[in-house]
Amino acid sequence: MNGCIPGDPGADPCPCQPNSNKVTVQWCIISEALTFENHGYGSLARGDYGDEKTYHHNLYAHNPGRNPRPGNYTDIGSDPEGLHFDFRMAIYTESA
Repeated sequence: MNGCIPGDPGADPCPCQPNSNKVTVQWCIISEALTFENHGYGSLARGDYGDEKTYHHNLYAHNPGRNPRPGNYTDIGSDPEGLHFDFRMAIYTESA
């Protein structure tokens, strides 16, 4: 994604889930996540088995959390490589 503004679209304005590889999110405004059932967050970046996700030059604004939250649903015993997450040059503003 390049130059997008995924503000206020739902619980996670910019999710990057498993089964997606070589994803780049850049020059985006990730803001004002809805708090549907108290579950409004900036971005959830998930991946496994060496998936590559890159987030750079993004603005995170007015999200309660996950600015971003990288991780892996697979245990380390079956996936020792995990997610390759490159995160740089982000700007944060206070949560709402």
